[in-house]
Amino acid sequence: MPVNVMAKNYTFTYQLLDIIHLTYTFCGINYLS
Repeated sequence: MPVNVMAKNYTFTYQLLDIIHLTYTFCGINYLS
């Protein structure tokens, strides 16, 4: 497996986790307020 393909997969995974984290944070703020 080429390194650049792995790097793209890791970048995509981290972006996905970041979006999920932001979504949970946003929902948490709305829930608390």
